Amino acid sequence: MNLLDFKHHKKFATFLAGLFVVILVLGIIWLNFQNPIKMEKLRSDFSSLIQYESLHPFLFTLLLSGVYIVSILFVIPDSTLISLLSGTIYPLPFAVIFISLCETIGAVAYFLVIKFALKIYYKKRTISLTPNKFKKNFDNNKIFYLLGLRFCHLFPFWMINVFAASMRIPLWTFIWTTFVGTLPLSWVLAQAGKGFKIAMEQHTHFSTHDFLNKQTEIALLGLGIITLLPIVVRHFIKKL
Repeated sequence: MNLLDFKHHKKFATFLAGLFVVILVLGIIWLNFQNPIKMEKLRSDFSSLIQYESLHPFLFTLLLSGVYIVSILFVIPDSTLISLLSGTIYPLPFAVIFISLCETIGAVAYFLVIKFALKIYYKKRTISLTPNKFKKNFDNNKIFYLLGLRFCHLFPFWMINVFAASMRIPLWTFIWTTFVGTLPLSWVLAQAGKGFKIAMEQHTHFSTHDFLNKQTEIALLGLGIITLLPIVVRHFIKKL
């Protein structure tokens, strides 16, 4: 293979990698519009799920975690229902750890897929996908940025995974910041699961808005902003 053919194949591989990312993102957007979350799905199967879990607790946990991780990997909106189910079945704080662990494993799988798709862009390239000034600032404060993004939930979960992969975040840093960053919302979802269980047992009304409301969003946003404060303070100290 001569040099011209090598460059041609390299450009084609780059095009395919970029096309894969575009198709993946468009597929995610389409899937979210086509599959709105319906509480009736969980409500109708509540009794049978509880019964199956009591008979086969280990197998149920294995299946639930597998479905949860796959839903995170393929960005299936029903992952919220699985979070509620986890809070319904498992006691605190195990439910919180279970939700965050599944979210983290799914996010890591997604992260690695995107990182592999983007790998061709970083191999023997002199031009970065991100401005050098921003990349340097991000590298110096990556932990605060990742935790802030996870806490505040202003951006979709999958989008942060793509961003982290494009910024070439070390795998271990991505893993632990994802786990810690998902804990606050995991607690909220676990509590919502407890509320759902009570509503099912007492045949009363239940709505996710009782837990995932404006107050919760503001609290999570505030936590994200507080996490980003060290970056602002460090910036002002450098200017003094």
